[in-house]
Amino acid sequence: MCTLTPTLRFHQAPFFALHDDPDLSADVFARTGELTLQAIESMSKIEAVGGVILAEDIGSKNDLMMSPAIFREYVVPWHKKMARAVHEQEKLFILHACGKIEKLMDDFITDVEIDGRHSYEDQVTPIEDAKRLYGKNIAVLGGVDMDLLARGSEQEIRHRVREIAAVCSRGGGFGLGTGNSAANYIPPSNYLAMLDEGRKINQ
Repeated sequence: MCTLTPTLRFHQAPFFALHDDPDLSADVFARTGELTLQAIESMSKIEAVGGVILAEDIGSKNDLMMSPAIFREYVVPWHKKMARAVHEQEKLFILHACGKIEKLMDDFITDVEIDGRHSYEDQVTPIEDAKRLYGKNIAVLGGVDMDLLARGSEQEIRHRVREIAAVCSRGGGFGLGTGNSAANYIPPSNYLAMLDEGRKINQ
């Protein structure tokens, strides 16, 4: 599996540019989309690659970083092209996206046709909720909250893994893992406790 992190993310100044210089913003989206698509096309043709994960953080804990209309105009069409390129190679296209992105999930599922999504936070969208909402259409991946992994006890982590598994392991389309990329501040014992408890699922 290959993970690609493009630069479609905007910091504060480019947010102003969306209003002050929309032509420049459109050009930046287009050029970034072109480069990302080229990279995905190349990676997906590699025999050893089973799928591509597009790392695209587009939301905060409260909402999308930009309006749904802007995403649909500038971002979603590129995601659709990327997914098509991967699917043409008969491989999986998975979206990694942090934050509250429910306003765009129908677009990702029905228009982009993602195969799965990774990155779930208990304070935003617990993975059990995502499984109920989207589990018939895509795989839900991850789910063990990073804050819990960093600050919780091994017992608390094992209990949370069992809670997640009780809902998400039914019917397939689920992969247990960290809610985001495994960070170096997670105590190794907590990470290993998650893996150990995860191995017991469906045994």
